Amino acid sequence: MLEITQSCTLKCTHCYIGDARWKRDPQELKTQEAKALLDVLAERGTVFLWVTGGEPLVRPDFRELWAYAHKKGFILTLFTNATLFNPEMMTFLKQHAPRLIEVSIYGSNQAVYERVSGVAGSFTRFCRGIEALRASGLPWDLKTVILQDTAGDLDAMRALAREWGVEFRTTGTIRASQG
Repeated sequence: MLEITQSCTLKCTHCYIGDARWKRDPQELKTQEAKALLDVLAERGTVFLWVTGGEPLVRPDFRELWAYAHKKGFILTLFTNATLFNPEMMTFLKQHAPRLIEVSIYGSNQAVYERVSGVAGSFTRFCRGIEALRASGLPWDLKTVILQDTAGDLDAMRALAREWGVEFRTTGTIRASQG
């Protein structure tokens, strides 16, 4: 698992990154450093690579790093909140196809989603992202963290997953990446 940034488009109540997600981390790997790390992982035989953040698509060089990892032959999975998905990004991802896109969902409606995400308008951006993802035909699923704010909405999120024809998973565990 490679956390390429702590930056994010949301400020979720359960996030372990805290306020760091709103500031560029001075220790975040620069593009060439990230590529060098990918080289080492490939040389050591890594096959599967999960790319996560924060929100990985926040990085200005996300496409460059993703394409590089794809070219290296990694079997890629993207962890995302889908708020930055649009048709252009879907075209790019189709050209450098992941094994799976794992989308975090924080509620089945605006009230629940934005209570958890902490950002007004984020549910609309999430829904637009899901529309772009569904239109792309790329493989994806939904996952959520069981929180007090989401526990009563699990059935509705599960129903959305059924409507969209994707798997829905839950977890009660949140773990920071280990350095």
